[in-house]
Amino acid sequence: MVCGDKKGSDNGYIVNASLALENMVLVAVNKGLGTWVVSSFNEKDIKAILEILDNFEAIAMIAIGYTGEKMNLSIKLYIWYVHANS
Repeated sequence: MVCGDKKGSDNGYIVNASLALENMVLVAVNKGLGTWVVSSFNEKDIKAILEILDNFEAIAMIAIGYTGEKMNLSIKLYIWYVHANS
């Protein structure tokens, strides 16, 4: 779970949390692991289950693990870019 601290900040915590998430994905893929980012979830339920403090916002969840095939990050990012911009 990637969270951002809302306390004493405008929306900068979202950018910081997103950059941290991106770095986790890049490191995992570089080590031969697969990743899946989940950004659609019930935040209230997740915060209760994981006991996340009120001043933190749950930004995204990330699954990291071994895949059945070797991943090519450049292709993965290209597919994401095309999908996001179509």
